[in-house]
Amino acid sequence: MKSIVFKRTLNFVFLIVIVSILSSCAKSVPEVDNFSHVGWAVGVMENNAGTILHTFNNGLDWDKQHTTLAEGVDLFGVSAISEKEVWVVGGKKDGFGMILRTTDGGVTWQRVGDKNMIPNFSVFGIQAVTDLKLWVCGDSGTVMKTMNGGGVWTKMPVDTLSGTNTRFYSITTSGEDNIWVIGTESGSSGSQAVIIHSSNGGATWERQGQAFGISSHLSDIQAIDDLTVFVSGWEHIYLTHDGGVTWSTLLTTYANDIEGICVTDENTVWAAASNNSIYHSNDMGATWDTIHSPYPNTSFYGITGIDNLHVWATGVSVSGTSQSMLLYTQNAGKTWFYGENESRGRINRVSFPAAVK
Repeated sequence: MKSIVFKRTLNFVFLIVIVSILSSCAKSVPEVDNFSHVGWAVGVMENNAGTILHTFNNGLDWDKQHTTLAEGVDLFGVSAISEKEVWVVGGKKDGFGMILRTTDGGVTWQRVGDKNMIPNFSVFGIQAVTDLKLWVCGDSGTVMKTMNGGGVWTKMPVDTLSGTNTRFYSITTSGEDNIWVIGTESGSSGSQAVIIHSSNGGATWERQGQAFGISSHLSDIQAIDDLTVFVSGWEHIYLTHDGGVTWSTLLTTYANDIEGICVTDENTVWAAASNNSIYHSNDMGATWDTIHSPYPNTSFYGITGIDNLHVWATGVSVSGTSQSMLLYTQNAGKTWFYGENESRGRINRVSFPAAVK
């Protein structure tokens, strides 16, 4: 009787050991919150092909959404309005700027506009106000809007505020009337930052920020309301509390270029930067923490979040592999999950319908 019990005990122990070994060999699946957000990310691969990535599980896995429309074109911006409708912008192809749209979650994509409607310029930034009203900006000092879902695009009268050597990289809105656009103007004497603003829906525009020592290259912008706006750029983050009349410097890094910024609530600000750096503030930029991801040699370009805990950052590994980086945190950056993907190249921007940006 004792022998039978002993053999059963040995068999049970052996079974536990085998299960343990198999578990350790299996792919580790992180424990995540029990919700599933869908999202999109865009960039350019090693073969200079634009790429659109899609996730259905909070960014833990990313799949390519294939479209020949973006072949040979870098994709710079994305705005997900819903789980079905998404807009993507990128470089110029066939004589006009690249603007793509899907209304079925990325199963199919359509190119919006033509040579007669859209200039031959690279489109860097997009801001979707509704499914019908959108703003884009890009090369040659170009700012455009559509009021009917891309059927007709109108170019804004901003030529006198900056030269044709201006690249507008990002655009933001507050309500129906206030629009800000940021970028860089190149000239014989060097480069200078450009901030332009409209308070009447684009009818008239003004230049802002010239007297406040703003750096020569600006990368991203987000308006919180009609008065509060954050801007990121080379080594700096700036803030206005009066709609752009005055600007103050919130952060100076001296070494890291800040490529993306996102404000997730009334206190929390996130910024994506080079040298594996993500900056985080819990007091609207009065103080900052530097968060380094567990993936060294990463340059971050895009960042977004749905609240002060759940944030996504995108970029590329600069260690020689050029591995696309898509990271997700659900605890304000204490730990990061790597989004599984097979891409090699830079991921410029990321967007989730549930996110604040």
